[in-house]
Parts: sequence; C-alpha cells; structure tokens
Amino acid sequence: MFVRMLQHDDVREQGSAARVIWTLAFDKDVRVKLLEHTELITTLEKLCDSTNKSVQTNTNGALWVIKGENEVSREASKLELPFLLNG
Repeated sequence: MFVRMLQHDDVREQGSAARVIWTLAFDKDVRVKLLEHTELITTLEKLCDSTNKSVQTNTNGALWVIKGENEVSREASKLELPFLLNG
C-alpha cells in the first residue's frame, strides 16, 4: 500500500506516505521488515531528489532511519566524544 502511495503523482500523498514510513521505521521490528522490502527502498531512493521539499525531507528521513545511518552516527559520536572533552 505504501509503495502505491509513494508512486502516486500527488506530492501530498507521497509526502504523507514517506512521513508514516519514517515514523514507523523507529520501531526496530518494523525497520527490519521495511529494509527487506526492496521495492519500497528503491521507491524512497528515487523520491529523495523530489522537487517537493516535504517529499524530499520525509523520504530522506525514512531512509536515514531504515538504513541505520542513525546508528552509525551515534557510534561515531561516542568515539569522538572523548577527544572533544579532552580538548
């Protein structure tokens, strides 16, 4: 259902679908299922370059959470923190 909404011509529908996916992706179990859905990931990736700011923001956010970039950032932050504190 979400893939069809993302593939729709209406940018409001695309933006809303991407926002819902982004929100759902914060649940670890859901994130695993979303990552396994290659058509969904491909569709989100295509929409990352949308001229509509809402679609672009929501698809990039969804992919950021789904692909685990937030985990990588957190780990990098932990590694850099001691260096920042010690000057």
